[in-house]
Amino acid sequence: MRRPNLSEIEHIAEMDEWNYNSPRCSTIESDRTSDQSFKGLTPEARRKFADIVTLTPPGSLALDVILDYTKRYHQRLKDIQMESNLSSEIWPSIMAHIVRSLIAALSIIPEKLEDQPEVPLRPWLIMFNSERPFHDLFAVALDLFFRTWREMHARGDEDKVLHVVGHQIALGISNNPTSLKDLDDILQKKFSYFHMQKIWEKDRMERDQLELKSDAIRDLQQHLRPTIEELIRTRKKNVLKKGFHFAKVTKGKLFSSDKKVLYHIRLDEHERFLWYFECPDSTYINSKLDFVNKKKLPISDIKRIVTGSEYSETVVQQIGMKLSKKSSSHSFIKQGFSIELKDQSEPLTLATDDEEIVIQWIDGLNLLLGFERLNEKEV
Repeated sequence: MRRPNLSEIEHIAEMDEWNYNSPRCSTIESDRTSDQSFKGLTPEARRKFADIVTLTPPGSLALDVILDYTKRYHQRLKDIQMESNLSSEIWPSIMAHIVRSLIAALSIIPEKLEDQPEVPLRPWLIMFNSERPFHDLFAVALDLFFRTWREMHARGDEDKVLHVVGHQIALGISNNPTSLKDLDDILQKKFSYFHMQKIWEKDRMERDQLELKSDAIRDLQQHLRPTIEELIRTRKKNVLKKGFHFAKVTKGKLFSSDKKVLYHIRLDEHERFLWYFECPDSTYINSKLDFVNKKKLPISDIKRIVTGSEYSETVVQQIGMKLSKKSSSHSFIKQGFSIELKDQSEPLTLATDDEEIVIQWIDGLNLLLGFERLNEKEV
């Protein structure tokens, strides 16, 4: 692989294939419209193309591949140009970049392109099943570029598409397909742009998990843990301080969801009492409520919080009958808690059909009683 000379580069730059522009291209570049005195690429496009192919790789191989493709797949190139909104004069540079990605993926020259997956060295089966394997691979890769460009809705951002295509080529070849058709199927079914997004997301999550296991992160976690735990406790208590309207289950009274006594209950700001009072509906809150009707329950008087099946049994005992699953009150029996007092007096049994609220209140009350331990998932 050698560095091409100026005349070889100029020969590619002056080819008629680069004089065509797609009708979808909104505007042809201003220098091309204002000056038609030159043939082939504009001066800026020539410079960009020359900068790429004078590197090795891709070097003279890029020129050879471009000449071969335009000869064998002239109509296909014209179709791609017609269907895209890319100016035709940028295609030589795109082709040269794709050649470089193929060289890296096949490990023809030991070169690791920036941020491109590393492909293990091995005998590539596809190279033994074609008379001109590299040139045929290029044809598949150029179709891949156009397909990915459409999937990305990239418009004129060809550099971003080339970056994705470099990854796709490397991953496709690493599967060691036996034929060009197999490679094309792999690229479409396993490494489309949609699949590449999933792969990158998985890689990102794995990197994040690996970083979280590093000594530096572990030390930071231990340092921040007390602060995080305190924030979690504060959040749980704030739920209780906000208050909620629960249905009160009263001993000896038949309970139904449409005829229930509502209690608004909340934790006081100093976290020493539970204030509660009866209210007419779930939207009723009167901050100036007569303190005669407002009751308080010291946290220190609470023995424990009854939950789960034990709570359901408590409800059944209080109302004096067992309700069937078809009952409109069944959800209230299932979701609630009972505050058991140290003096053995009647427990304060509260119910709601909001399971999340029940869990938050049980956690918060147990935290106040010193029974709640924060789990690792919360922290």
